[in-house]
Amino acid sequence: DGYIEQVGEPIEIFQNPVNTFVAGFIGSPPMNLVPAKIARTETGTHLKFNPLLQIKIPEKPDWKVKDGTDVIMGLRTEDLSLDNEQSALPEEWKAKGVVDVVEPLGSETNVHMDLQGIKVVAKCEGRRHIAAGDKLEVSLNLEHLHIFDAQTTLSIY
Repeated sequence: DGYIEQVGEPIEIFQNPVNTFVAGFIGSPPMNLVPAKIARTETGTHLKFNPLLQIKIPEKPDWKVKDGTDVIMGLRTEDLSLDNEQSALPEEWKAKGVVDVVEPLGSETNVHMDLQGIKVVAKCEGRRHIAAGDKLEVSLNLEHLHIFDAQTTLSIY
């Protein structure tokens, strides 16, 4: 027995997955899916990944998720840029990371990284020289952020 998770045009499914299964199934490499907690403070709403890494997210007026809620952050590899490739992004959307593995694919390269304890994959231009052990700043384009409920795995942001 099968179950249809989502129906729609391919680009719609890619841009708006209804749950973590669809998010991880559509796209290559799969979407980065990272556990986090919602942290609401006087400065705004943050995704808290661990004591070392907390990132402020764009506010959504009707978003009513409570402080401390377990969530899964979803961000596609092309929405992570390395060392100011997208320098127009806000400073609070940036984190320091160390390259674990470099996967050259010709016109593009997948860069597997550790961002202060969380594992992500970023995509960059294929001619760029990057090596394991390199320390890089990673910009997270949170305009394309997905947040999923950790219990139901359904999209909530």
